[in-house]
Amino acid sequence: FLSLIPHAISAISAIANHL
Repeated sequence: FLSLIPHAISAISAIANHL
């Protein structure tokens, strides 16, 4: 699970950056 956290943060960051 912990290995998924950086990917989730990356995805959220990309979405936030797109907004």
